[in-house]
Amino acid sequence: MGVSLERASDVERRLTISVPSHEIDEKIEAKVQDVAKTAHIRGFRKGRVPVKEIKRRYGASLRQEVVVEAIDKAYQEAVSSESLEPVGQPHIDLTKNEKGHDLEFVAVVEVFPTVVVDQYEGVSIAKKTAEITDADIDQMIVKIQEQKAEWDEASEEDAAIEGDKLTIDFSGSIEGEPFDGGAAEDAAVTIGAKAFIPGFEEQLVGMTKGYEGAIQVTFPDDYQEESLQGKLAEFKITVKKIERQILPEVDEDFIKEFGIESGEMAEFRESVKDNMQREMVKRTETEARDALLEALIEKHPFELPKALIQHQLEQEKQQFSKQLGGQLSSDVLDKIFADNEELNKKAENTVRRALIVNNVVQGLESIDISDDLREQKAASLAAGHDNPDQVKEWYLTNPEFKSSLDQLITEDKAFDLMFSKIDLSVEATSYEDAMK
Repeated sequence: MGVSLERASDVERRLTISVPSHEIDEKIEAKVQDVAKTAHIRGFRKGRVPVKEIKRRYGASLRQEVVVEAIDKAYQEAVSSESLEPVGQPHIDLTKNEKGHDLEFVAVVEVFPTVVVDQYEGVSIAKKTAEITDADIDQMIVKIQEQKAEWDEASEEDAAIEGDKLTIDFSGSIEGEPFDGGAAEDAAVTIGAKAFIPGFEEQLVGMTKGYEGAIQVTFPDDYQEESLQGKLAEFKITVKKIERQILPEVDEDFIKEFGIESGEMAEFRESVKDNMQREMVKRTETEARDALLEALIEKHPFELPKALIQHQLEQEKQQFSKQLGGQLSSDVLDKIFADNEELNKKAENTVRRALIVNNVVQGLESIDISDDLREQKAASLAAGHDNPDQVKEWYLTNPEFKSSLDQLITEDKAFDLMFSKIDLSVEATSYEDAMK
């Protein structure tokens, strides 16, 4: 077998491969003999069909089988001999396939880029931190009450206020013409939730059940649908129902619902504070890591294989479909993701981040992950779950979870190393700002 390697780009290799004709002929002959033993051809007894007749009838298809198998085998051997790390499937161009001549083909394959993370100079990151105050805890308890709240239908005389949930029909138009997605029946709108375009929810304040009228709203200049950006729209509104939130009292029974068996307010507040602290640390750590990786991407430009980006897009497509409960067809998903510049940039950024972290991980000295370290990480991941002890046990005993645990610990060490090489400072701020 002959192999010639050409570096087409940083992430693309061109392999010119030849397979000796005698190898092809030998494999074809072997297949002919196998077929001759089992072929059922009218006029011949089973196992007595002449080789010449087998070749006449099946020669072309048998050669095609052999060529496909030979290409696959030769490609795999060439990749191994040239120490390549392919990304995705190769593009095969069969350049010579004639009886009596060596089989020749060209395989163009993408490979992983060479990434060396060594430029840390000038990278400065501020990690936020905050003291959680009693007022912060009070606000969080109100949010917890809202999660457990019930809704009571308001009377026909009650005007809608901030926080009310309205059931409405609406139909929008621009210069008298309706537009896609601009109408709905029995839509639930919570005033202040900011789920609709700016100015929509605010104008529902003061309306009563049975109200019929119209409001005007201007779409933001950065609205996702370009055809609507900056356009003034009129929405006809019919209010069918208004519901008002009834918050539960924070009493002993309410507190016990959150695993505080004593029902004591002080213990409940301490538990709330612990959860807030844990979530804040997680948020600020993620924010700092994001900022670090963005800075390192800027300092380490490298070409990306298209196959890696496409693989990431496929993963995000599946995740998006799962979040929507599989309600969208594959055709609709393909349309959403096709030639979407924003989604492509996001996928590319995700791949760059992963390659940078992977390079740092590979550069770490041998890592001894002790059982104590696994237990600490498992406890950290399990905290905040309804059954933390059970979740922790899953991480420590399930082989798949345990492998994931080790990977997370290794990544933690990689980030510790990266942070140690930059100008890392601490920025004191409020809890609200830290959680933005």
